[in-house]
Amino acid sequence: MEQRPTGAFILSLIGSLFVLVGAILGYLLVSTGSVGPISAGLVPALASVTVAFGTLMIIASTLLYLRPELHMIWGVIVLVLAIASTTGIFVGAAGLGVGVVGIAFGIIGGMFAISWRPGAGMPGFTSAGAPYRVCGHCGRSISVSFAHCPFCGAPAMTATPPARDEPYASQRR
Repeated sequence: MEQRPTGAFILSLIGSLFVLVGAILGYLLVSTGSVGPISAGLVPALASVTVAFGTLMIIASTLLYLRPELHMIWGVIVLVLAIASTTGIFVGAAGLGVGVVGIAFGIIGGMFAISWRPGAGMPGFTSAGAPYRVCGHCGRSISVSFAHCPFCGAPAMTATPPARDEPYASQRR
């Protein structure tokens, strides 16, 4: 069973690194005069904002891997920071290509993190093919062979819920 959103983490991390490299590369090429003239105060400001967004994306990506139970929060943060890092495409033409790739990777990684589900696969079975049940405390999928949830330590439910033949049958009397 997949316990961490590894794919989302890798895409988000690659995206944040591309955003950083694009901002720094664009700033260096504009400040040395290799690319066209742009306002002297605007380029450092945009580059520093984009570097801050890229750094925050690295932090959110790392926390996505370390705290997978909060994958939706970290995914939204990565997604918002990737979209906000579009400020880096105004730093310089050289950083434009690298920055756009980083933004795309960040958006895709953030969406993957939001949609990630632990143990996602065929309903009723883990990736190993064993039947599972849902922990009543944390909501994660666990094998029926576990007496306690391996994620939160809560005792696993021993009784199965009753079969429902018709909806709201217990409420009619």
